[in-house]
Amino acid sequence: MGKKILLVEDNKTLSDMYKDVLNDEGYEVITVGDGLEAEKIIRAEPWDLLLLDIMLPKMDGISILSDMKKSGVINNRPVIIISNVKEPKLLEQTAILGVKDYYVKAELSLDLLLEKISSYLSQSQNE
Repeated sequence: MGKKILLVEDNKTLSDMYKDVLNDEGYEVITVGDGLEAEKIIRAEPWDLLLLDIMLPKMDGISILSDMKKSGVINNRPVIIISNVKEPKLLEQTAILGVKDYYVKAELSLDLLLEKISSYLSQSQNE
């Protein structure tokens, strides 16, 4: 397997779909369905890119990002938000917290997602 993607998504159907598509592209994918578990895995497991939902059980994506930023866990690794929530305040918050892209699930094509992931992971490999 290639680069490792941590996928934090509480919708099992979407999570399975993203995982299958990413596996087919050669990525190793770790899936997590709630915010507290995600925070543990973010700190414990090596990962190259984080796909993060905002609305999660137990701990929301903004809180996860905030904690990661404070503790230095992000370390310039790319974070892409995939959420059903699109509010200007959230877009601003996530940008401040270092998010590379923010997509609304209903508007996101798999082709675009794969293109962005490939681009960010090839950039991080060259750094």
